[in-house]
Amino acid sequence: MHNFLARLLFLSFCLSSNLVYASTNELTLTSNEDFRISLSGHVSTYEDNKSELTVDDAIRLISNSKFKLNESKSLQFGYTHSSIWLTTTITNQTESTISSNLEVNYAPLDEVDIYLVNQDGNIHAQFKLGDSVPYNSRPISSRYHIAPLELAPESQYRLLVRLKSGSSVNAPMYLSTSRALFESEHFSQIAMGMFYGLVVGLITYNLFLFVIIRQTIYLQYVLYALGFSLTIASIDGLLYQFWPSSAAWESRSLYVISWLSGAFICLFCRSMLQTKTQSPKSDKVLVALFIIWIMFCVLSFFIDTTIIGKINTSLGIPFIFTVFAITVIRFLQ
Repeated sequence: MHNFLARLLFLSFCLSSNLVYASTNELTLTSNEDFRISLSGHVSTYEDNKSELTVDDAIRLISNSKFKLNESKSLQFGYTHSSIWLTTTITNQTESTISSNLEVNYAPLDEVDIYLVNQDGNIHAQFKLGDSVPYNSRPISSRYHIAPLELAPESQYRLLVRLKSGSSVNAPMYLSTSRALFESEHFSQIAMGMFYGLVVGLITYNLFLFVIIRQTIYLQYVLYALGFSLTIASIDGLLYQFWPSSAAWESRSLYVISWLSGAFICLFCRSMLQTKTQSPKSDKVLVALFIIWIMFCVLSFFIDTTIIGKINTSLGIPFIFTVFAITVIRFLQ
């Protein structure tokens, strides 16, 4: 009898442990007060190498325990041709409807498909977001990918998110109420306003100097500052609203602008460091880099965005060190 009770207690402990483990990625809402919750520690992931799965296929894979619990604090998957599926369960334990928003806060993503499935297995809500979709089609006009989710009282939902992109696949995800979302964006907008305001001031000042003094170095600085700021603005998701119906251009604009920015840096460094007369070898390096940057700028219109993104990333850091080294050499001469 004692052995039976001991085995029963041990079995109960094992089952309860499994239930606790299985629920570690669940998200339970016990209050309708304002909240903003990071989902990185609540989701499980699956990589679809062929990008063929439908939402029904993904649900079957979840039932067969094919998804893996995300154990890191971030959702970064790098450059990949695969589709990345993310899932979690959301339970509203309150007696009132909770109006929430799912935030996917990485603007360059090409495809962001969101599905909210109820307990009956029916799709309660679905959204198709990302740079491949016209900006005006977004349910909420935002620089990020945001979908409104209505959670009925005392109900449970299965959330599925499919990501695919030619850029790196990063997915900082949050579930938030509208007020908490606006409060978080408030401070970001202040910081961005300060940054872009400073950039506009520098561009205007140097453009004024170019008009007055007529020295090309000021124009080159203006082009460099403009290209750099537009690159950052593209990463921040601020430019799509200016060409809302041109999804094809939006997916490539980041790379075109960044290559142009690199080319303008080369021109500015040649003039600022006077490499043509004072350091011919360094000047040849800058000219070569300028040609490479312009070449890839043109190729960005024709090459797959995943490939051009990898090239852009792999050349970016060596380019920065090269320019820094040339600057040091000129300083020591």
